Amino acid sequence: MRRPATICLALAFAIAVAAPCSAEWKDDLEELLKGTQASEHDELMAGIVSADPAWTDVRDALEQRNYAAPDSIGRPRLVTHVCSDGVERPWVIATPATYSPSTPTALLVVLHGGVSRADIEEDPLSYAADYTLVTAALQRGFVVVLPFGQEGATWWDQVGMDNIASLVRWTKREFNIDDDRVWMGGFSDGASASFLHAMVSPGDYAAFQALNGHMGVGSLDGDLATYASNMAMTPVYAVTTFDDGLYPSARMRPTVEMALDAGADMLYRELPGGHDFDYGETELPYIMAFLERHPRDPFPAEIVWETADADFGACRWLVVDRVVNGEPASWHTEHNVGLVDDRVTIGFHPDYE
Repeated sequence: MRRPATICLALAFAIAVAAPCSAEWKDDLEELLKGTQASEHDELMAGIVSADPAWTDVRDALEQRNYAAPDSIGRPRLVTHVCSDGVERPWVIATPATYSPSTPTALLVVLHGGVSRADIEEDPLSYAADYTLVTAALQRGFVVVLPFGQEGATWWDQVGMDNIASLVRWTKREFNIDDDRVWMGGFSDGASASFLHAMVSPGDYAAFQALNGHMGVGSLDGDLATYASNMAMTPVYAVTTFDDGLYPSARMRPTVEMALDAGADMLYRELPGGHDFDYGETELPYIMAFLERHPRDPFPAEIVWETADADFGACRWLVVDRVVNGEPASWHTEHNVGLVDDRVTIGFHPDYE
């Protein structure tokens, strides 16, 4: 079942079942969904609540919202976004040929590798058109969002993570996206970012794919506290290759085993190859099927979540709003391991030959 976005869920719970009211609140709701300035949110919310609509009317308004036909269908489109550091950066959105504004559609956020580079990819549209991960997603009927990062706006710093979240929100405003079929995936740094989001910020996502990445990069380069046990909440399809010059299977295996022992919901594959995506043609059908088998459950009966930072304290219906120092409880088990720098390479791997 398609569920409304988080901001709207909060609104629905805040409204009591009441007698019929003026329909003007629907206009305020539409303005709220269009992404107005933050300074206007409280005023719009107050107007809706004072109208006192029944929660069922709010639900129906959200589910019956109309979406305009996109400018381009079946091909990538270049868009720009002003990030939280004031820099305008490009990103690509691609809609499948089968997209219909009347039908809730799955969304895949694809994160590229080499994110610590100084400059943005020169030709984002060509990059997206040639990326087999994007092509496979479009063939499956997914909408695809492809952000572009760089040094100062990586997948594990505040600017880059805010950028990803903003692009997902924009896409949900403009396209009929199924909130419970939003996935994230990528290769190399994009894979490391998928691991990171699964451990600190899975709210928007139903599952992740992590191809030739390392779950420790976001912690080491982004200075973020990560907990492998958190991957119990959101499934991950992870692949390593035997001869990868950055993250070979033999080195990644102990870390993966640690995560599985901690309760991570992970399907792990080791394949022949180097630090490349040559296995994509044969592996992608399995990866895409894995995503489709894992819609999001926004209201799980049980939540496992660890955090050292209240900014990353939310998982599904649970929110940790304060973190204090203290001794661990007797039932707590420490699963994480220390990572030495020579096991993690960030960004490009130089080939001097």
